Amino acid sequence: MLDHHYRITMNIFRKIFTASTALYLSLFSSLCPVSAADNNDYHEIDAGDITPGVMVYENECGEKAAILDDAVLDGTIVLYNVGNELITLDVTPEEGIASPYVYGPWSQGAIPNGTSTLTPHYSNGFVTASFQATVQKSPAMIRNVYNPGITGVLVTVNSSNLSTVRGSASTGSAAIASLTFVGSVTQDGYTAVPGSWYLTLELDQAGHTRIGWNY
Repeated sequence: MLDHHYRITMNIFRKIFTASTALYLSLFSSLCPVSAADNNDYHEIDAGDITPGVMVYENECGEKAAILDDAVLDGTIVLYNVGNELITLDVTPEEGIASPYVYGPWSQGAIPNGTSTLTPHYSNGFVTASFQATVQKSPAMIRNVYNPGITGVLVTVNSSNLSTVRGSASTGSAAIASLTFVGSVTQDGYTAVPGSWYLTLELDQAGHTRIGWNY
C-alpha cells in the first residue's frame, strides 16, 4: 500500500515538475537580454518632433537606438520625443557629427578629430538620467565617464552604476559607456513596479556613434 501511494505521489510530482519546467523555459525564452539584438533586429520607428536628420530604431525587446543622419548640430540634438519620453544629446564642440546613413542603427559620420564631450540625456516624465563622456576619434576610445545623474519623484533607486564597459574600439567591437540603475517606479501612486534600466553611448573604430536606452 505504501509503495502504491509512493508511486502515485512521484507521478504527480513528475507531472508538476515537467509542467513547471516547461513554463519556466517558455518564460525564459521570451525574455530579451540587454543589448542582445544585432543591427538586423532593429526597425525604424517614429520618434516624434526631433532634430532633422536623426533616425531611431527599436528591436523586439523594446530597446531603442538613435543615429545622426546628416543632422545639423546646434549644441543639443533631440533624438527621441514621444509623449513624456525625451532623449537628447549635447555635443561639445558643436561641429563634427554629420552622418550620412549607410546601414544599421549607427551614425556613419565620425566625431571630430581630437577629443569631444558627449552628454546623453533621458527623461520620460517620472525619471531623468544623464552622464558625460570624454571621447576621442583616433584611436577611437572613451577616455572618461563622469557626472552620472538619476532623479525622479516617483522613482526609488536601489543601485546605480556608470561605467566604461569597453574603453577602446576595435574591429567588430565598439567602445561602450553605460549608465544603469535598478529600482522601482510608483506608477499609480500605490504600486511600486521593480525594474532595471540603462542609457548607453557607443563608439566604433571609425568614430561613429550610437545612443541606446531601455526605460
